[in-house]
Amino acid sequence: LELKKALSQIDMDKAFSKVEFGSLVMTNQGSYFLSLGLGKIEVAEKDYFAISPASPIGQALLDKTVGDHATFLNKEYVIIQIY
Repeated sequence: LELKKALSQIDMDKAFSKVEFGSLVMTNQGSYFLSLGLGKIEVAEKDYFAISPASPIGQALLDKTVGDHATFLNKEYVIIQIY
């Protein structure tokens, strides 16, 4: 029930200008949905990683905007798009 409540708080109509809870982030290293730490999910034959904003990678991406860079585990992530 707690997971369902957390997901229901995401505003699916919001246009995100920075990485925050509920945003879908496309990077040069993959696509990340900042929501709950559910791991890899496949939608329409594409892989996405549902991660918590409190996770180490979530923290690295949080508050970044398109064009920003983040480093996690010696990999550089470039923010390409935010939805």
